[in-house]
Amino acid sequence: MVFICSADLSHALFPGAPNGYHPAGKLFDEHYRRAIEEWDVKWLVHLESEFRRHAAEDAVRAMSAIARRS
Repeated sequence: MVFICSADLSHALFPGAPNGYHPAGKLFDEHYRRAIEEWDVKWLVHLESEFRRHAAEDAVRAMSAIARRS
C-alpha cells in the first residue's frame, strides 16, 4: 500500500509562522512522520485536539479518513 500525501502539517514551526510559534509544531511533524513510517494508525486517529490546535496542523483529518477506509 502506498500513500502520497500533500499537507502543510504544522503551521507553528517558527516565529513568524502563519499561526505563530509553538513547540508542539516540531513535535507534531516528527511524530506524524514516524507514525506514517511505522503505520501507527492509532496515533493518527486518536490525537488530542489541544495538541493538534497548538501544532496548527491540517493533515490529520484527511489522513484519518484514508486510514479508516483501509
